[in-house]
Amino acid sequence: MLKAALHVFRERGISGAGVDSIAGAAGLTSGSFYKHFTGKAEAVKEVVRIGLERAARRVKMLQKARKRGRGDWLNDFATTYMSREHLAQTALVCSLVAMTAEVAREGTPVKEVFARGLADLLAAMVEEEPLASQADADRKAAAIVALLSGGAALARASSDEAQARFVAEAVRKAVLLIASEPFPSTPPSKLRWEPVD
Repeated sequence: MLKAALHVFRERGISGAGVDSIAGAAGLTSGSFYKHFTGKAEAVKEVVRIGLERAARRVKMLQKARKRGRGDWLNDFATTYMSREHLAQTALVCSLVAMTAEVAREGTPVKEVFARGLADLLAAMVEEEPLASQADADRKAAAIVALLSGGAALARASSDEAQARFVAEAVRKAVLLIASEPFPSTPPSKLRWEPVD
């Protein structure tokens, strides 16, 4: 049931997936759903938790491979994250790409699960070079995750394949630039956002 929920939420979105569609994807009845979850909100929390755990595990796996001499884990991570194969997925794409915008509309319990998972992912990223020894490693990890997830969403939304590839490669290179250069000490702008109708 959990595997079905992962696929359905990533493919249809949180608001577009109901108990019936999740149970159907698992080949079960809606009544079976309630043997696994108390309701849709609990399923969303579990999917968010597992999705972010998978992202952190992927980072650790690539870091471990790097120690065996297979190259820079961050380049590997950015390259695979922005690859055609990853971006073409709907049911298997990273949960950050598929669900972040919808998690922002969910209640506090789902957001708390997301916050914990994001913190664990960022912590995994700063355990190894190129980020480990940098004073602003936490900020860089946050910027990299935001760039990858937002860039992937942008590339996936375009119907122009050349444009999508252009965005994906720009994001990959920007990730490596963030990791290699110090953050500027420029103060934030004093301009404040105002809604435009």
